[in-house]
Amino acid sequence: MHFPKKSIGTSLHQCRVGTLVLITSCVFVSMAFADAEPAPGGDEVGVVIEGESELSLNGDEELLDPDDDFESLDSALDLMFEDFDVVITAGRSVQRVNQAGAAVSIFTAADIHYSGVTNIAEALEFIPGMNVTRLDRNRYAIGVRGMGGEVNDRTLFLLDGQQIGGPVAGGADFQRFSILPEDIERIEVVRGPGGAVWGANAFNGVVNVIRKDPRDQLGFMSSTTVNEFGDYSGYFRLGAGDEKFGWRISAQYDDLETSEDAINNDMITSRDFSRNTRVDWQAGYSLDASTEMRFGVSFSDIERGDFEFVGYQPGADEEIQATRFNFKLDHEIDDDSSIMIQAYGLYEDVTRPSVWRHKSSDWNIDAQYSFTPAENHTGSVGASVRFSFYDFDLQDAFFSVRELSDEEQWAGFYFVDRWEINDRNSLETQARIDWYSGTDTDWSGRMSLIHSLDEESNHTLRFSIAKAFRAQQVSIRELGDVRSPLPSPPFIPGSFGFSLFPAGDLDNEQIYSGEVGYYGRLSDEVTVRVDGFYNRYEDLVGVVTIPDPTAQGLLSNTLANGFDGEAYGFEAEIAHTTEHLALSAWYGFNHFDFKSRIDPDPNIRAYRPTENNAGVRARLKFFEDHTLSMNYRYTGEGQPDGFNDGDWPERHRLDLTWAMDVFDGRGEIMIGVSDILDETDIVVSPVGTLFINSFETPGRSIFGRVQIKF
Repeated sequence: MHFPKKSIGTSLHQCRVGTLVLITSCVFVSMAFADAEPAPGGDEVGVVIEGESELSLNGDEELLDPDDDFESLDSALDLMFEDFDVVITAGRSVQRVNQAGAAVSIFTAADIHYSGVTNIAEALEFIPGMNVTRLDRNRYAIGVRGMGGEVNDRTLFLLDGQQIGGPVAGGADFQRFSILPEDIERIEVVRGPGGAVWGANAFNGVVNVIRKDPRDQLGFMSSTTVNEFGDYSGYFRLGAGDEKFGWRISAQYDDLETSEDAINNDMITSRDFSRNTRVDWQAGYSLDASTEMRFGVSFSDIERGDFEFVGYQPGADEEIQATRFNFKLDHEIDDDSSIMIQAYGLYEDVTRPSVWRHKSSDWNIDAQYSFTPAENHTGSVGASVRFSFYDFDLQDAFFSVRELSDEEQWAGFYFVDRWEINDRNSLETQARIDWYSGTDTDWSGRMSLIHSLDEESNHTLRFSIAKAFRAQQVSIRELGDVRSPLPSPPFIPGSFGFSLFPAGDLDNEQIYSGEVGYYGRLSDEVTVRVDGFYNRYEDLVGVVTIPDPTAQGLLSNTLANGFDGEAYGFEAEIAHTTEHLALSAWYGFNHFDFKSRIDPDPNIRAYRPTENNAGVRARLKFFEDHTLSMNYRYTGEGQPDGFNDGDWPERHRLDLTWAMDVFDGRGEIMIGVSDILDETDIVVSPVGTLFINSFETPGRSIFGRVQIKF
């Protein structure tokens, strides 16, 4: 499939007649043609397609000359999607954001660039519905609507629609992957269960990082960022090609000092430094007007300090190497059908002295066929197969994994049907079944009714029900651990102060959700959306206390499906966008309670959602070459989940940047301040912390950036 440039970063270089026909056959795009209004201050635009009736991009009669060059066609499409943001992650097809079957937020390339961040985790903090908790300088607990952890997989993370979590623990440690902020076209965040199209572990939501087309990144670019702590980030890119074939190679090196070196007059001892090298090569090739390929390979190498896990920190560095490849083929069969095939894989060599050493690989093949099954229907069917291999080499005698070397398989099949009931109503149905050799066969589903309150669809209501599941990967099912040997006597020889026995068979976690949403375009510049939800959780896996086999009152634990819960809340956002000003403000409320639990002190190995969250983003362009940007995030009191009690205090983050174009736009100078309020006294205890104290992380930081491109 081909998608508009502003939707997922796929280039419009290939936007010839066949591509436009495909776009018009995708879900909702025909509605976008009918409902679109003229862009503010823009000309009226239309398109003539040979052999087809006239299509007007904004409802008027003026046409483009069919003999004009493709740049005119690109401009016409750009105007259409400026009026109507489109997304792909909600239904694995291009949809107008106000017609999508789930709540979706978009964080654009400009949002990322002018925020000044050099890693994706910090960018996610400013997106509605995201909970991002910084554990130390390297590690983050990330989740949509909470329930996130460093290696937790209750949120599914994608790169260009391809899973990036490893086969051992899941989750997404973004430092381990070659995702470079300057190469990102947009980030789409789906709030709510997404398993109906993405499968297992799209539990609370989906985060899809979508990269730019290599043919949009021609030439040379370098970027250097340095802050007052001595942290350094250097980025380099080189690209070449034309409309048919193009490639780019990008590289980034990040060097972070430890917290104790970065915080003035601090007496802590920390090992949270990192040295991270990432290289990414990507290419795009148009075989003809109806066939497009994207392919590439990336590599990352990271060395960083270790961390405490259940009372053990050996003081040896972590070393991680990861190699990833990706391939994708989109082919238009005819005006009403297309096929997509993609293959991707990940190989990792991970040394984490606090936990284990393992080598693992993950190989995936996906296929999707999009077609028109009946009148007023558009649909797609797809399948995916995944093969995972792992080999543990335990460095610590106190750890045990029952399956030291094994392989596992995944398979899934899904379908999506969009039924345009009438001019005001449409019904989208998504369903998927997944088989996983490590646990059980299970299913996911979503059904959404979208009702337009007006003829132009400027105001829409959405009613959805959804179900998804989470399958426990090998590190959860098979991990055992004993810590703190106890003296004998008085204790029985071989006794330990803490024991975690392998869980064995675990049922899949389940989520059932009801949602209601409103999207309104109040004017050409102002949009509003409100999304409410109720989630019911069943069979959540957590740490439970079991009888001490030594009968000496020692702490013995295992993992079990021992917790049910519920959450309810909403997110509300208003945005005002003009040529020179982008302004948005949002508020989110999320209340979570356990409804049943087999342990009085519930520990589900994740951080529960903070109840109150809010944010403001503003970007002002003035004097043509100056840009001011502000990002603010308020996070309410948190409920940590681990072996430590007590709530986290509320916290604020405020970042400011000023950027100036130089050398006729071929260069940029940026000066910024992150975390102006300097809240360094908030100490977060990562899941698994037992005996070694956690420590505060650096706060306010002044940084500078210089970029050059030609």
